[in-house]
Amino acid sequence: MDSEAIICALAKTLRFNELQTEAGGVNPTTLSDRLSDLERLGIITKTIYSEVPPRTEYNLTQKGKDLLPVLKHMAVWGEKYFGKC
Repeated sequence: MDSEAIICALAKTLRFNELQTEAGGVNPTTLSDRLSDLERLGIITKTIYSEVPPRTEYNLTQKGKDLLPVLKHMAVWGEKYFGKC
């Protein structure tokens, strides 16, 4: 799974398992690594709620939201010139 797919999926607030499902069942370790990278870059935020059981939600920061139109335009360009992979 690439980071672009995670960013697009996070146009809405998602929990880890929801994000994993949106991403087509990506390996949990891979997803966790990508989320950590995006959080470190300031593209997403991770909110942990102290509940039983614990709940963690992921959201785009403003920086991440600003990236969405760029990714959408890149996808349109790719489909126009290279078709769907």
